[in-house]
Amino acid sequence: MARYLPLLPLLVLLMLPIATGVADDGERGLIAEVKTLRADLEALTKRVAALEQKEGQRAGMVSIVGTFELDRDAWEEDLVRSTLEKARASLDLIEDPEQRARSRANLEEAARAHARKARMTLTLAPDGTFVQTTRFDEDEGDVRGTWERAGDAIVLTATLEDGEPVDPPREMRATLDGGALRLAPPDAEGLTMRLRKR
Repeated sequence: MARYLPLLPLLVLLMLPIATGVADDGERGLIAEVKTLRADLEALTKRVAALEQKEGQRAGMVSIVGTFELDRDAWEEDLVRSTLEKARASLDLIEDPEQRARSRANLEEAARAHARKARMTLTLAPDGTFVQTTRFDEDEGDVRGTWERAGDAIVLTATLEDGEPVDPPREMRATLDGGALRLAPPDAEGLTMRLRKR
C-alpha cells in the first residue's frame, strides 16, 4: 500500500478543478477519468493488502516446512514426570519410606530406559504432505498424510500407517514452540513430544 502513496498528490491536483468549480468539458472528461483511476487505485490498494496478508501467511507456512526430530532429552524428562505422576497414588500406599523411594527410583529408571529407545522424525513437505517415522528399539514404522497450519497449530491427518490405509483418517495436532513443535499423539494421554528442526 505504501508503494501507491506517491500517487495521492497527483490525484489531489487532478481533482482541484472539481473542488473549485472551474472545469471545462475537456477537464470534466479528465476528471471522470481521474475518478475512475481513483476507484481503480482503491480497489488495487485493497487487493495489494489482501495479497500481502496472504504472502505473510504463506511465509509462516514455509518457515515450518522441513524435518523435525524428537528432542530426546525433553522426551525423557516428560516421560519420567508423567510416569511418576500416574504412579503417585500407588507409591503413596507404600508405608515404608525406603521401599517407596526404591520403587520411585525403579519407575524413574524404567521410564528413562524406555524413553532412550525412542527415535522419531517428522517431515513437513511444502506440498502439504507429511511423513512421520518412529523407531523403538528395532521396530520401525511410518505414518503418512497431509498437514495444514491453523493459527499456531499444525493439524496432521494420517491417511497411511506402514503402507496401510488409516480408516477413518486419524488427526494429530502439533503446536509451535519457538523453533520447535510440540506433537500430541492421539494415544499419549496428555503427554507431548518436543520435536526440534534439523
